[in-house]
Amino acid sequence: MKLSVVMPCYNEERTIREIVRQVLAQPFDIELIIVDDCSKDSTREILADLERAHPQIRLLFQEVNRGK
Repeated sequence: MKLSVVMPCYNEERTIREIVRQVLAQPFDIELIIVDDCSKDSTREILADLERAHPQIRLLFQEVNRGK
């Protein structure tokens, strides 16, 4: 059974790598769906790198900030 985790993020360049690492380290078959809410820092570039390194990550990018 697969566990799907939806993670909203906004301007998380300082923390996103560690957060993703901790989620993926859990003992489950995880599909991690990260929704970036139009970050203005380098979060989107970091997420793209993480997606290339981890096939269980799926990214969605909001074109405008919509809040949670």
